[in-house]
Amino acid sequence: MVDKSLCVDFADAILAHYQFKLGFDTFITAARNVITCLVFDKTISESEIPIAAKYMLEEVASGFGLQPSQVSDMSAKFPKLAVEFDNSTTGKIIQAVNARRYMIGPDGQLDPTKLTADNVMRNGYKLIAMQLMQKGKK
Repeated sequence: MVDKSLCVDFADAILAHYQFKLGFDTFITAARNVITCLVFDKTISESEIPIAAKYMLEEVASGFGLQPSQVSDMSAKFPKLAVEFDNSTTGKIIQAVNARRYMIGPDGQLDPTKLTADNVMRNGYKLIAMQLMQKGKK
């Protein structure tokens, strides 16, 4: 089952990363990259890509002037959407969501008890690390 709040957090982190100055194509590319990471680390399955995309697109729909039917149509196309993977941008977006979800306590402050290797490696870091290692071999 797809965690809607996780998808919303990622959509918000994408917008924040670009300081709310991005085109729709940039958002789509970043969202697809994040979803690739979520599938890679088994947070979601490949069959859940459309619903994760839908949740992300619903979060930004009004800002991009999207109608509900457009969100549904685009979400259905996400599994076959091929975009170039951007290690640095995707990593920063994942870091932002991890910090918020896995390292911040209920008081809104950094919780040292949550700074575990497992928390730092969540949501795609393995994929990014592997891709960086592959780049280093070339």
